[in-house]
Amino acid sequence: MIRSTFFALALLIFAAQLPAQNPVMIWVEFADKANSPYSLSRPYEFLSARAIERRQKQNIPIDFYDLPVLSNYVDEIVVETGMELYYTSRWFNGAMFRADSPEIAENVLQFDFVTFSEIARWDVMEPTSESGVQWAENPAYDQDVQTRKGGFPYSEKMDIENMGGYGSAEGQISLVNGQSLHDRGYWGEGKVIAVLDAGFRSVDTLKAFQDLWQQGKILGYYDFAQSREELFQGHSHGSFVFSVMAASLPGEYSGVATSASYWLLRTEDAASEFRVEEYNWLAGAEFADSVGA
Repeated sequence: MIRSTFFALALLIFAAQLPAQNPVMIWVEFADKANSPYSLSRPYEFLSARAIERRQKQNIPIDFYDLPVLSNYVDEIVVETGMELYYTSRWFNGAMFRADSPEIAENVLQFDFVTFSEIARWDVMEPTSESGVQWAENPAYDQDVQTRKGGFPYSEKMDIENMGGYGSAEGQISLVNGQSLHDRGYWGEGKVIAVLDAGFRSVDTLKAFQDLWQQGKILGYYDFAQSREELFQGHSHGSFVFSVMAASLPGEYSGVATSASYWLLRTEDAASEFRVEEYNWLAGAEFADSVGA
């Protein structure tokens, strides 16, 4: 009771300081998962086969925290407040909503199944352009992809010398002795890696990633920061990080795990720093776990 009163007061103070019609992101946590339609004895209903297999191999139990959030709690909040659901969290038993104005946040704690709520971001930008900003062109990065060479063939054992070496990636691979793994045939075959970052600009068009797409090695992608499935414009930090793992241009550049498969997940809004990004990362990490990354 004291906690609810305190946070209700905090939300009122936040709301008083913000413009009346300024959209906000609101994080909400629920009291329980009572009468859930899901069961720990049927984990395949909410986890992929690969995720279950990984849990078994690593002795990670499937427990209460893995059960999905109760949809009736989420639905009632959406209907009663008009807020838009962005995503839910199994592990924290909560959900992220977008509200058109901070005043709506005042009513969230009135639901008897809500135990905690906070404004996770104010001054929410409309998703007309990524993060609401235009990023400067980078000629060195956005060169004409038609002039680039093809990627490495995918096989368990690749002869890096016959492909022209690591190119400009030689220093970073040698730094961690990655070539010793490659010499033994370890290029990430059979592994699934989730990359959580700020944006993956041009990954869908750059020649360095062409083979990944053609081989079905990019399993999927999602933008948790703006709740949409498009993230190939805007910030490029994720593209650079991804290239360290997966890019391949014979004789010019080689990632360390070009035979792995990948999920690309945007969780960071590089234009700002708000609590919501921690929740975005949580949602991305939960998704990665659910697909067995």
